Amino acid sequence: MTHSTKAADMVSSRSKPMWAKELGSAEPLAISLKPTAGESLIGMIARATRENVLWATRIILGRSGYSAGPGAVGMKGIDHASLIALQLGCSVDDVRLRCHPYLLEGARSVIKWGGFGLYRGQLIVKTRRVSPASLEAADHHRADWMNALLPYCPESLERLIDTCVFCGSLQRWRNSWGIGYCDQWSCRKRLEHPTGEILSGSDAHQYRRFAALVAADPKVRRAAIDRLPPALKHIPSAALANFIPRLGMVFRSTSDCANMKFLNQIPPAELAAGAAMGMALIDDWPRGLRTFTSDEFAKRERNGNAATKAFRDNFRELGRAWVPEQAKAIRDAVPEIYSYRGGKWIAMRDPVMSSKAASAFLRMSIRDLVKLREADLIKNRSTGPKSRLLTLYDRSAVEELARKRNASAIAASVAERLGVPFYAVEQLACLRFLEEERDPCIKLLNPTLRIVTRSVDELLHNLREVSAGGTPPRDAVPLRTALKVVGGCFKPWGPIVDVLQQGLLPFWFDGKKRFADSVRVMLSDFVKFRQVSFDYTEYPEFLFKGGLSQRDVIEVWNISAPKMMHLMKTDVLKWRRVGLALEADSTAVLEVARKVISYGEIALKMGVMPTSARARVNRKKIPRVLFGVSREKFDLEFPEYL
Repeated sequence: MTHSTKAADMVSSRSKPMWAKELGSAEPLAISLKPTAGESLIGMIARATRENVLWATRIILGRSGYSAGPGAVGMKGIDHASLIALQLGCSVDDVRLRCHPYLLEGARSVIKWGGFGLYRGQLIVKTRRVSPASLEAADHHRADWMNALLPYCPESLERLIDTCVFCGSLQRWRNSWGIGYCDQWSCRKRLEHPTGEILSGSDAHQYRRFAALVAADPKVRRAAIDRLPPALKHIPSAALANFIPRLGMVFRSTSDCANMKFLNQIPPAELAAGAAMGMALIDDWPRGLRTFTSDEFAKRERNGNAATKAFRDNFRELGRAWVPEQAKAIRDAVPEIYSYRGGKWIAMRDPVMSSKAASAFLRMSIRDLVKLREADLIKNRSTGPKSRLLTLYDRSAVEELARKRNASAIAASVAERLGVPFYAVEQLACLRFLEEERDPCIKLLNPTLRIVTRSVDELLHNLREVSAGGTPPRDAVPLRTALKVVGGCFKPWGPIVDVLQQGLLPFWFDGKKRFADSVRVMLSDFVKFRQVSFDYTEYPEFLFKGGLSQRDVIEVWNISAPKMMHLMKTDVLKWRRVGLALEADSTAVLEVARKVISYGEIALKMGVMPTSARARVNRKKIPRVLFGVSREKFDLEFPEYL
């Protein structure tokens, strides 16, 4: 070998750094390292560098084949975990547990942190943040200090620092004179806090809860996520970690930083306060959020429309997130904020509904709603300028009115259900067998008699309870048929039901048909009560209906439907149209009923077939009138049937 060759080799050897000369020659360090719970991977390497008196962290990293930035070893060094573990004298699992690679191959926005996702931009890898107070308690670097969402140490609550107060140097991971010492070669002094700033005690508990939610320790983070409300568990963990501080800053921040793209641009105090407030807001979701929101609206409303609008706009930004699960959760919790209708947000403070919402909920027109408001029957308030006055209705009042309407039915519907005439429902309401709905709002809009549906069910249930068991006798007739022995007046449906309930008249109730057809009685038993009547004069305040439908006229006159169709062509009654139905005056109907008795009623009273009844009447030469004969003449010729 010539002299020139030896010189070249010496120059080449001197130009290579120590870690490059030993690249790939990883071997255990003289002093092995025992990992500490919560310690970061780069913190372990820095501590090993210090304890083995190596001058730079890149010596251990270089021997492992890793050549990127030291602070990013946890993110990019998982492929070198075995060689790093070999040098540190720990298990490969200890190293892998502290690695946070990208969560999805090819996706560079989310990393694996504490077993869940975290946005890459929220991980600080180029600089070293520490808490001098925490280092005095335990001299190791916490992985949580690398999380930009945590500006204060979760243990000591001291604000994390990354700058030396003596030389002003930004702390990195290149040299290692100890985690708590300045990284600068010419300084190397112990890092001290410039202000000793500690997080406010009122925020400490909620801030530590948030720290657990974004912790580097998988067990701690999983336990915190498991405690979340179900609606928030569907939000991806990376987005959730971003969402909670933003939510809190909408309420706590004094600037418009709630809409900043990167949370690490926000001052530490505001970020910590926002995170603590966010955790308080998600307690008892969504009720807690709605309560806080209503209080905030009330507070900002006193400061003018500008303050209210700024708060509302910042809040709406949370629902415009590109993460659909987050947008859905916040919109479902406070839909009033995103209605874009003036005044709807007031429902966050006061339970109110707009005119349109109340109208739809009650299934009534705006005009009817105005009638209730003008009559001062429904609680309401007005807001906004005179040019665009907005009327809001008390939600509880609207819901109560809707409940009463839904829990009742018009008397005509009840009559159809029971198979009785309309006036029978009126009698049952007077006798308190059916409960009348007396709400003034309902009465104003529709004076028609309404019956509480529950009372109908109770009536039928009570009748079943007192009815005779077993199969009715063959000669038992439906109650509707038995009541045909009563003529010349309204039939006493109400008093007969009273007799049935008292058990004075035996009856059978199969419940397979409508009430009037399901109740069966023996005609021989029923005739004992045919003199029972309903006294209308005892109820002067009850608003009885003044008309009868065609079906009710058939029932009062004891005639058939074909006979009614024939009489419709005559002028015996004057009909008026009410909605889709035709009605006749009750007085006129009763006047005809007092004058005429039908052959059907005669046959039932005599207990013979209608043809036989007609023959017996004809033998007495009683004059025929309309659909029967003269009732007065019949009573004179057959007094035994009175």
